[in-house]
Amino acid sequence: MANYFDKERICQERFDRALSDYGGIWHICTPGDFTYSFNLCENDFRFSVSNIAISAAEAGLVIISDQMMSNHLHVVAAFSDRMTAFDFIDRFRYRERRYLRLKGLHYNLEGLAIDDPIPIESLLSVRNEIVYCNRNGFLVDPMSTPFSYPWGSGCLYFNSIAYLGHGIRANDLPYRLKRLLSHRSSFVFPDRYAFGDGMILPSSYADYALGQSFFRDAHHYFSMISKDHETFSREAVRYGDRLVVTDEELFSVVVMLAEKSNRGIPPSLLPVGAKVNIARILRKDYHASSNQIRRLLKMEKNDVDRIFGL
Repeated sequence: MANYFDKERICQERFDRALSDYGGIWHICTPGDFTYSFNLCENDFRFSVSNIAISAAEAGLVIISDQMMSNHLHVVAAFSDRMTAFDFIDRFRYRERRYLRLKGLHYNLEGLAIDDPIPIESLLSVRNEIVYCNRNGFLVDPMSTPFSYPWGSGCLYFNSIAYLGHGIRANDLPYRLKRLLSHRSSFVFPDRYAFGDGMILPSSYADYALGQSFFRDAHHYFSMISKDHETFSREAVRYGDRLVVTDEELFSVVVMLAEKSNRGIPPSLLPVGAKVNIARILRKDYHASSNQIRRLLKMEKNDVDRIFGL
């Protein structure tokens, strides 16, 4: 059985080979705070997932991981020229506009853009970027886990149940449906693309096996997808996302902050000044709501409102 160092060496070799084969690995993300929600129902999400697949094929990038949210997307992909990322986003935005107009919606999607793709230049970085991408949907949907969020390929990582369905070949779809998906009069899907559950299946367009190969094993991936919230807070600011943190996750942060500054006093017994300081940190760094702060610190609603001038 390979030991820790053997596994790390193998992961490093795979990452180096991927950089050599594809010319680069990048994180493409649109800001989550500049665009109105355009995915308003499950069919909208299905179209957007198919749009990611089709735009990737047209632009010539290899998707390693992707997540589609209601108003933005994250894609970790392999390609050589940074301009490929702009081509991908332009195609994606064009197709979303066409789809929305067919529904009678004339949204301004100018915020659905990128300043620059983020180059990924180390094994640690590619792990962090994949994990951040795959954790995104879980944070915005309280009914999902990173292994069940359906709108992207993140749920496929180390999850054999998620890709049991094969669908049908996308190129065998009726002409009208192919045209509706691609918004092209003539479009040939890559041969591996499959259609099921109303969309191009992520298991057919994403090279999640490549992404998995950058982790030592499933246990390593699981430990990273559950890692400290401070890291995700920093990354969320970097990508223009609004970090969503559950009560359970916030409670671990509160305990940590209480232990750091108040010698292990339980959060509910902290002096008022300490609670106020922690409340401000929770709001600024973790976007905690007033109700979350009130519940976690056992504070009165009026006291919490007074802190934030409400």
